[in-house]
Amino acid sequence: MKKLLILIIFLAAFQNVYAIELKKNDFALRIYSNLYVDMFYSNHKPSNFDDNITHAFKSYAFTGSSNIGVGMDFKNVTFNIEAGIDDTIRTLNMVYYFNRDEDHYLLLGRDTTIAAYSFGQVADDFAGLADYGNVSDNRRVQLRYGIKGFQTALIFPFVLEWNKENLNDYGGNIKGYQFIPRIEFSYDHKGTNYEIKAFAGYGYFLYDYKNKKTGVNSVLAGIGSYSKIDEKSSIHLSTFYGFNANMTDAVSKNKSIRATRKKLITKDIQTFGIAAGFQYDYSKRITAQAGIGYTFDYANGYITVDDALGAYLNMIIKINDYFSITPEISFFDHMQTSMEQSEGYDFMAGVLASFEM
Repeated sequence: MKKLLILIIFLAAFQNVYAIELKKNDFALRIYSNLYVDMFYSNHKPSNFDDNITHAFKSYAFTGSSNIGVGMDFKNVTFNIEAGIDDTIRTLNMVYYFNRDEDHYLLLGRDTTIAAYSFGQVADDFAGLADYGNVSDNRRVQLRYGIKGFQTALIFPFVLEWNKENLNDYGGNIKGYQFIPRIEFSYDHKGTNYEIKAFAGYGYFLYDYKNKKTGVNSVLAGIGSYSKIDEKSSIHLSTFYGFNANMTDAVSKNKSIRATRKKLITKDIQTFGIAAGFQYDYSKRITAQAGIGYTFDYANGYITVDDALGAYLNMIIKINDYFSITPEISFFDHMQTSMEQSEGYDFMAGVLASFEM
């Protein structure tokens, strides 16, 4: 509650005067804030074995992404810090620009990871069809080097308690995991009417299984692109492949393991995803967006395959340069396993209001 009150006070104070930027000689100070107010209705059905459909109204982005940030520039060095509610220290880093070139830099500290590409969806705190051809850009402590669109980063998952791994970060919910730093790469090429980003990541982690340490290699690779069809229309396309990059509820062929009814750890699981998004600008103030994605997990030694289909439809309505509202509906069908057992669905509908500076 204390963190929430502090952030609200700061946001309220700076939202009225918009972003602040002060410059004097080689020194510059930037203060900004973003406030997201949202409310979504959720209809959730667990599986065809469970008729307990749940209904809920919930806010996601308000506590998940609302923030206030400060940046300080001195010659070719920049210090950045950004605070949030759920994630108290969202960004904390120092960036050194070689010869003051923004395309050639070295970053040390906490920032978004580079092996990611997302677009479109605003429900569930800008989920962006996560895992449906897109990978989420979690914030992690890292050492990153970038030059002319190429980036490489060494990720440190457990440097500090507030930097610990979350869901979708290679088994973050399984007790006993010991994380070892991983490495990521990306290359971003931008043209006049298009952008292509290719990325990859490799990690290695240990976990305790029957009192023995077992090591697992984790690999992730993907590509995302944005291109304009004409003055009003544009599309996003993305796909990814992961090996031991996700956990699964698939059931093992080993009867002794299956009898425990426990969620299996990440091992020998291949994950595929593909997604597409369409954007149409009715005017400078109104933009319609739609997207669809499909993903599935497969592994030798399992008798089921997890798959899911997701889609969203929204409209961004810009009231002015600082305020916009986005109504959206989205549906996620967890489809069925190879045993023809439905795994349920999620339907969401609501609106997001954005105050950005």
